[in-house]
Amino acid sequence: SFLKPYACPPAQSAGSLPPLQESYQTHGLPSPGDMQRQSRQIAAALLPHVDLLICETLATVTEGLAAATAASETGRPWWISWTLEDNTSARLRSGEPLEVEVHAHNVSRGPFLDCLLPESCGPQLVENIEAFQAVFSSL
Repeated sequence: SFLKPYACPPAQSAGSLPPLQESYQTHGLPSPGDMQRQSRQIAAALLPHVDLLICETLATVTEGLAAATAASETGRPWWISWTLEDNTSARLRSGEPLEVEVHAHNVSRGPFLDCLLPESCGPQLVENIEAFQAVFSSL
């Protein structure tokens, strides 16, 4: 067939463990236990239909930990993606530094970032990514 030169590996489907409130919400979130329960329910509903999970657009360490824990319990590959403040601080929208997430909770596969302004990608972000790479090389 004419597509043979463009053969790709078999496609996989991904399911999303999204923010449990509106995106970018950092206050008024459910308790950590409720976040854990809700993330597990979403993961269980997705599991029969997906090959991997993406915990995405997370704005706080607590919601990231809940989503990542639920994803890791499925035994499927998973990744986590964070959203940052709309400035050059390279902090989560909660104000927490990215290093807190990696060092305190060791939940990240990545790091991946989404839904951020191009202006957020300044020198602070580069420093944080270099710190991540140092941590990830030991995971």
